Amino acid sequence: MLRDRNCDDPKTEERVMTENNLPVLPQPDVRFRLYGPTEVTSDGLPVDLGEPKVRALVGALALAGSKQVRREELMAWLWEEPQPEGARAEFYKVVSKTRKRLENLGFDLRRDGSLYQLEVPADRVDVHVFRRDTQQAQQLLGKDDHQAVKLLRRALELANGDLMADLEGRRIDGLRHQMNETRRLATLNMAKARLRLGQHHELIGDLTGEHIRHPGDEMIAELLMTTLHRAGRQGDAQRVYRELRRRLQETLATDNLRRLDDLYQRMLNHDPELDPPAEEPVDADAPGSAKAKDGPDEQVRRERPKTTGSEVHIEFNKKVIAPGSVFGISNTFRT
Repeated sequence: MLRDRNCDDPKTEERVMTENNLPVLPQPDVRFRLYGPTEVTSDGLPVDLGEPKVRALVGALALAGSKQVRREELMAWLWEEPQPEGARAEFYKVVSKTRKRLENLGFDLRRDGSLYQLEVPADRVDVHVFRRDTQQAQQLLGKDDHQAVKLLRRALELANGDLMADLEGRRIDGLRHQMNETRRLATLNMAKARLRLGQHHELIGDLTGEHIRHPGDEMIAELLMTTLHRAGRQGDAQRVYRELRRRLQETLATDNLRRLDDLYQRMLNHDPELDPPAEEPVDADAPGSAKAKDGPDEQVRRERPKTTGSEVHIEFNKKVIAPGSVFGISNTFRT
């Protein structure tokens, strides 16, 4: 028991400090980062986890999402088969080291027989935040694309590296493949949503980068072709098609691109289903609208048809948008 008296003020009563009125210290903001090298941060600062086996154990438990994990499964994260002699005794030593490091961060590594559990809120683990945001975005695609894009962009910013990139083994390699495919689908879904929103000009750079990183991915090439076509760069869109066909002929001795063949022919035929989506209607008399701000001469100038650029570009801008779909990447994507 601690007594404290303010001697400067005789009217101040004696304060008694007990376990019930001790000041509550703020808990550190602990985050588990599994995309990229395995890392734990406390208030934004990295925590030294020590040896690779401790990092592997922390990563395996964080991935489990507060579920119980069998001892044998955790040991498979630390050693490939066949496991060395004395692996179980060494495993208990690794558990002890891991428990001490986690206790310093306010987490309890529990054991129930051969089951181990680390209770971590899902919003503290980047992999689980990525999964939550992508699942929510999936429900919004085609309904609220603005919010879906916001969620997918935040998720992809988290998934900016290979899963537990500092660790090796068949188990982690398989998980990395799954995570990379999930990230690829999120990238494609965001690109489709942005196309529906008419963001084809802004999307060119992102899809070009993805195409460079994955030159043989037909879905990325398909989206890039559509994006370039909608931006009036029909020649570049057709060049992407020809280069992909040539690459497949050289590497796989095949040029079977039926989806892209069809898309290429639609581009040559100026299919209106490939045109940009219609702009949302604006009340011309509403305050702040172009009509309300401009005089008659300016309104005439805005409504005057374009007279520059190629005939293909002029026709491209004038076409009526059809409600149909092509390969899931027209104005009404199939998700």
